[in-house]
Amino acid sequence: MNSFSSTSWDTIVIGAGPAGSVAAIRLARAGRRVLLVEKKAFPRFKVCGCCLNPNALNTLDQLDLSSRLLDAGAIPVDQFRLRSRGRELNIPMPGGIVISRQKMDMILVEAAVEAGVEFQDNMSALVMPSRESSSAIQVELTDSEGDVQVIEGASVLVADGLSGSALKLRDEFSTTVEEHSYFGMSAHLPPEANPGIDWGTIEMATGKLGYIGSVVLEDGSINYSSAISPQARKQSSSNSELLTMVLKEAGSAVPEGFHDSEWHGAPLLSRRRSRFAAGSVLLMGDATGYVEPFTGEGMAWAVEMGLSAAELLLNPSVTESEYETSWTRTVEKLRAERHIWCRRLSSFLRKPKLVSAGMLLGRLVPAVPGWIVSQLYEPNQPHKNISDAQSIALSAKPGNKATSASH
Repeated sequence: MNSFSSTSWDTIVIGAGPAGSVAAIRLARAGRRVLLVEKKAFPRFKVCGCCLNPNALNTLDQLDLSSRLLDAGAIPVDQFRLRSRGRELNIPMPGGIVISRQKMDMILVEAAVEAGVEFQDNMSALVMPSRESSSAIQVELTDSEGDVQVIEGASVLVADGLSGSALKLRDEFSTTVEEHSYFGMSAHLPPEANPGIDWGTIEMATGKLGYIGSVVLEDGSINYSSAISPQARKQSSSNSELLTMVLKEAGSAVPEGFHDSEWHGAPLLSRRRSRFAAGSVLLMGDATGYVEPFTGEGMAWAVEMGLSAAELLLNPSVTESEYETSWTRTVEKLRAERHIWCRRLSSFLRKPKLVSAGMLLGRLVPAVPGWIVSQLYEPNQPHKNISDAQSIALSAKPGNKATSASH
């Protein structure tokens, strides 16, 4: 077992994706003692569209992080291209960037370590059941050799993703997979396989079986990420064959070497948690549940939750006994409006005839797709500064008015 500098922490953060790293950075910069643990060895592949939209970038700007991504070669995005049944619709979508998760997550972790966070990858974490004898939360850590150590934190932030196991001993955090949920797959293809995807353009191909997004990454490789119907597996003998069917139906080119690519899978996507917090255990990012996101919405939710969770823990007017109610209301406020639109778009993309009609309308009245994009970007305007982020936690404090929605 690796030797940590302490067995007791102000905050233990489980999961070093954007939500976990952003929370860890903010807390450490405020002087908190933070341990950040990650199950996978870094850098690691992540099933993801690799897009950060303006909401995500504005949140990262508050911590002076977005410039680091641009310095690392992140590609500015200016267009979204939808393909369906041989038709194409181009929609202006400026303000976002594309960067591989391997590079982005490593940059955020490096910023966390620079801020004073103690980081350990290749380490699984398990949140232990609550104890009446102590308010501190115990976390069991297991390294790659199987050695086990139990540590404790005054608070624990769980950001271990869709199928994370950190809460398997905490029955109060049950997960329900929604009916008709799609599963995810993703792969990176080398630059020479590019079938004509423009730099700075998000391409999406839709069909009866699902939809596939593709972007050129900072090193010229192409990221393909998809959401596919589980029933579609019966129609093909391999993942690449299945995705080829979607591309051909949409009228998109099939890249060279597509069938030989290494595809990484994600579990059934759309799901929800029974709760977002219990005591000083707060869930963030995909660990709170998931709705199929578009144009970087998933990463925007993650970084906004990471910053807001940190601000809640740093807010002296919110006591530990109020964390659960405050955080539940905060998560609902952050997700409510945009989740509605992502559900609508998900339903829309699963109906090829409706997509074709929508594309025709979009060509005739370009303002319509532009308005839909604005609904994704504008309902939850990013906080302009740290004090605004603090106001979210304060507005969600019991006794204050807060926007809430059922989940």
